[in-house]
Amino acid sequence: MNVFKYFIILFYFSGLTFGCRHKNELPPISLLLLDSLTHITIDPNEESSATILLYFSPDCEHCQEETEGILKNIKDFKTIQFYFIANESIDRMRIFNSVYNISKYQNIVLAQDYTFSFTKYFKSAVPPYLLIYNRRKELRAILAGKSTAKEIVQYIDKIKSL
Repeated sequence: MNVFKYFIILFYFSGLTFGCRHKNELPPISLLLLDSLTHITIDPNEESSATILLYFSPDCEHCQEETEGILKNIKDFKTIQFYFIANESIDRMRIFNSVYNISKYQNIVLAQDYTFSFTKYFKSAVPPYLLIYNRRKELRAILAGKSTAKEIVQYIDKIKSL
């Protein structure tokens, strides 16, 4: 893990905010699903499983490698709700889905940030950008840049009791 990642993570674990207008809470993010018709909003008030937001670009090599790592280790993420979020066209996201077959995973939502709500909220986000929230939708870690599945699992293990 590089120094930049440690810096970002240190900011969040010390309770400071970085790149967000609000405290460390999950923002409501409006998304468009791959059918181009269904609009959803991530509900910050819904207490359920831990949530991971992965801001990505379908053409980004690091994003592709991170996706492959997550999918190869999906058994480690069975209780996690993932949102793969991109600002790319629905057509490009459909191609990404056809390559990785993401739609077959019930705990992964692949969607377009059609209102740019993610990028408005997280101004410094550059793909891949991964945020880990506990079940109460409190931000617990940010991993900027490519992360391995092992790194992500380590953070999830830390928040399971929160």
